[in-house]
Amino acid sequence: MDAIRDELRRRIGPTFTAQELADLYGHGTDWCLEAARRAAPMSAVDLDTQAIVDGAFNEYLRGARDYSGGRVIAEP
Repeated sequence: MDAIRDELRRRIGPTFTAQELADLYGHGTDWCLEAARRAAPMSAVDLDTQAIVDGAFNEYLRGARDYSGGRVIAEP
């Protein structure tokens, strides 16, 4: 997950919205799968790479400037 978080930080930066992160996810995660495989050079059979990707995105989501833990944030 560290390699994927590093790649997320490189691709989307430290300041982002939940929608921007969702858009990045929606464009495909093949680059994440490759980062996970490079970071853990064991057999791909031994890795549930999609679960790792989803976990990394979920964890990174908490840093979104509009993340509220499920609560709706009212715009001023």
